[in-house]
Amino acid sequence: MGDMNRGNSGRLIQQVLGCSKDDSIFNESDGEMNQGVVDEVDSLYEFYRQHARLKGFSVAKKCASKGRGEVYKYQTISCDKGRKAYAEKSSKKINCPARVNAILKDNGMWQVTKIISEHNHDMDPLMSRFMAGHRKITPNLKRILKANDICGIRPCKSIRILEVQVGGTENLICMPKDCRNFIQSKRRLRLEEGNAEAIRGLFSSSAW
Repeated sequence: MGDMNRGNSGRLIQQVLGCSKDDSIFNESDGEMNQGVVDEVDSLYEFYRQHARLKGFSVAKKCASKGRGEVYKYQTISCDKGRKAYAEKSSKKINCPARVNAILKDNGMWQVTKIISEHNHDMDPLMSRFMAGHRKITPNLKRILKANDICGIRPCKSIRILEVQVGGTENLICMPKDCRNFIQSKRRLRLEEGNAEAIRGLFSSSAW
């Protein structure tokens, strides 16, 4: 019976989200994602976020709800436009209904219980890279940017190298501005560390 439920959930995801098991977002290492069952909410969130990136919208976690005990049992992950705007023209929230609901089962796994795929706004996959929810600087990218800056490579040239390596700006998982901001933050940190070391040296020498 459990296998049948997991199979139904898999078909539900495929039919409603418009995906197939050939899509990369189904190729999870644990093999559970394509059955509508995951071991933690973060896996479900990442799955839905990748789907959103391909479709052209961003997602957000809504507050989890507790059951009768102290353990959170219900989780909703929705389109980031899914809340009501409290003032006209002051928010991007337009009460979009698209969402995924999940419940924590007795075996510790999260089961997808409901999927709503309809949106009340236009979507453009080409705009996904501009959305904050799809922009991130990976640890590897941070190491490259930091090393290039220490070697004296200017930010614009460092970013251009990355663009060439991935085949164009549109293939970067972050914006050039994000890279520049990261480089500036690391420069400030190195400057602050240098100033702190200089002050320690000053007090150390004056003690003698």
